[in-house]
Amino acid sequence: MCQRLSCRAAECWSAWQPGSWPSSPSALLRPAGLSPVTGLLAVAGEDGQLECFDLRARTSLACFDAATSAGAAGQELTALRFDDTGLQLAVGTGNGLVAVFDMRSK
Repeated sequence: MCQRLSCRAAECWSAWQPGSWPSSPSALLRPAGLSPVTGLLAVAGEDGQLECFDLRARTSLACFDAATSAGAAGQELTALRFDDTGLQLAVGTGNGLVAVFDMRSK
């Protein structure tokens, strides 16, 4: 069984049922990354936003326009990857730019 995750509410929605997705299911799939050390979940947005969640506290910690910070305003985020320390996050944009964010800073 698959569960749909509500990132804003940090909870699972109802179980997925065949045929229950909108007509374009790929529009729902967004890159996400999980820090191997801190348990921080980063989720990319189609609008260039990056939202970070503390799964232990079940809360959103931050949401910011990562695409604009990367010099790619208006581009979607297409890739996310934490380094092995879990303290840096690489973000790729739709036009091929990559930015690395230090997760310890605001």
